[in-house]
Amino acid sequence: MPHPANVRTRPPRYGPAAHRRAPKLAAVLLAVSTAFLVGIVPAEARAQARSVDWDACASALDTLRDDADTAHTDAQEAADEQEELRDCRRDPAGDVYGDKCQTRLRNYRDASDTAADSADAAIDSAQDAQSACTAMTSQERLAASQARLCNSYRRLFSLSASRGRSSCEKARGKQWCDVCFR
Repeated sequence: MPHPANVRTRPPRYGPAAHRRAPKLAAVLLAVSTAFLVGIVPAEARAQARSVDWDACASALDTLRDDADTAHTDAQEAADEQEELRDCRRDPAGDVYGDKCQTRLRNYRDASDTAADSADAAIDSAQDAQSACTAMTSQERLAASQARLCNSYRRLFSLSASRGRSSCEKARGKQWCDVCFR
């Protein structure tokens, strides 16, 4: 029979001796798994980890709040001008300018254009805030930014086809604009 000092035994799976080994084992497993992950995940992918720049998010939300307030005020002014125009058309005695409501019509159109522009600015700010406050990789942020830029060129194009397209090509190049205007 071999001497007890020469007999190899397995470490206990249960009991007090097993509990003494658990913290050491956990530390070793953590170190090994961290080294394994760092070795597998390329540096470029770690650099593009999803994160939010909360200062940029707060700034974008401030801009959104300001643009939304402006759009709200401009929409109210357009509604007021619309009501003034309706009143003028209903009651010719209310035509204080004596021009068959043409001044009221111009005021309404100007207020409507301003309200539409303000609403567009608020929508753009909302998209900027969504992008700034969402955890995205740098490539996803770039794609979202380019999509917003393309939408801006399309809106400009809808107002003036030649101006929108030429502005796009000057700034971004023909190939980029061809993809955008598809």
